[in-house]
Amino acid sequence: MIQKRSSSGLFWAVFGLASGAAIAWLATRPRSMPNLYATQRALAKLHGEVRAGFLAGRIQEKYDQLMAHRPRFSHPALRWHLEGNILPGLATYQVLCDELGDRAAAQSETGHILAANFVPGRKPLWQMLGLLPQPFRLMRPALRWIMRFEFPVEGWETQWVEDNEQRIGMDISRCFYLDVLTTLGAPELTGTFCALDDYDARQMPPGILFERSGTLGRGQTHCDFRYCTPAGRSIDFMNEKQL
Repeated sequence: MIQKRSSSGLFWAVFGLASGAAIAWLATRPRSMPNLYATQRALAKLHGEVRAGFLAGRIQEKYDQLMAHRPRFSHPALRWHLEGNILPGLATYQVLCDELGDRAAAQSETGHILAANFVPGRKPLWQMLGLLPQPFRLMRPALRWIMRFEFPVEGWETQWVEDNEQRIGMDISRCFYLDVLTTLGAPELTGTFCALDDYDARQMPPGILFERSGTLGRGQTHCDFRYCTPAGRSIDFMNEKQL
């Protein structure tokens, strides 16, 4: 009986050590960059499978370096934007800058890759919303909820300028993406992220339209976001479509 208890104690001791070692390994091993495989697929369409494989490896390595020296934010939404969007985009951009030797070309390819990663995830949401008879009516409260929790005041300065049955709009005068990318030496990449809103707008159901004249990332004084019904479209944008 004594030997049995001793064997049992030894088993649990070994089990505890093994479990602790496994947890420590999982906590310290490099994490795969978000959307790495989607990035590799997009690269393969541009450069072929073999070259895309090498580029994906370099992008993962660059992402690991950026993560090791990343700024620390207490707000979970800021951490999500940084680690899931900004740093993957920056890692891709920096590797392509080295590979192509042309920042403009690298920015263009990065924009293509970001769109390839972003659009498929958003499309089902807009398709579901489009099944409703009045999708804009549901979008109004949803947009305020999204801005509160996903784009908090810790990272964005947002002013709501209109909200009625046909239009809802806001002006953003401070952007977390621009602040971080400027600090990391790539402010020009902010405009590439701005373009994702344009891709997103093309998937919206017919009952919702998107209007915007400029963004901070593209050199304007603020980002003006306006969502409206077809009946609420502004005259300026109606004229722009006719030109």
